[in-house]
Amino acid sequence: MADNKNKDKKTSKPAKKAPQEKSDPAQAELVSLAEVATMLRLPPLRIRKMAQSGQIPAVKVDGEWRFNKDLVYQAIKNRSRGG
Repeated sequence: MADNKNKDKKTSKPAKKAPQEKSDPAQAELVSLAEVATMLRLPPLRIRKMAQSGQIPAVKVDGEWRFNKDLVYQAIKNRSRGG
């Protein structure tokens, strides 16, 4: 009897990813509240309040606020346009 097991199995190679124009937020480096305060030249307390109110995107990791720099800049840019 011939071994037909290998004929039924499909070998698949991982698909190549197309270059992305924008970075994937899930892969972005997160920065601290102090770093965002320095970037935006605002007091840390103001940054924390903005994060808590949802004015800028943030996530708490082990009780500390973390921010994606690109998303913070985008949120500030959108706010300055009135959007």
